[in-house]
Amino acid sequence: MADNDPEIKDVQGEFPDRDAKSWLEYSVKMQQEAPERFEEAAKFLATIISLSITIIFTSLHRLTMEGVTKVKLVLLLCGLVISLICAFFVMFPMRYKFSSISVDDIKKENQKSAEKKWAILMSAVSLYLLCIISLFWFYF
Repeated sequence: MADNDPEIKDVQGEFPDRDAKSWLEYSVKMQQEAPERFEEAAKFLATIISLSITIIFTSLHRLTMEGVTKVKLVLLLCGLVISLICAFFVMFPMRYKFSSISVDDIKKENQKSAEKKWAILMSAVSLYLLCIISLFWFYF
């Protein structure tokens, strides 16, 4: 009876070849490790911001002599500190709310964490770049 029914089709499945399987595993691994990569980038950014703040503090006297007002320097340093705080927020682990036996919950929370960390990291980078560009605009 099943042989005569035109809507039932026999489907032969194949296992993926070794190359396709390794790329699928790589894709899953990259999604799982995305929050960790953002944390590593935030550590690097925090180091760069800290160095920038140090350079500005050591150059305060020269910058004020060159005509950069103290208000501009304070705004610049506040922007850098806020950028540094954003970078630190990326490095801190986020609280997960999921059922430990539900794979879908774990995936969803990992994705949400990665999206939040990405957004905060991009905010920190944008603010840092804005501060550096404004420093050069004030100075030159």
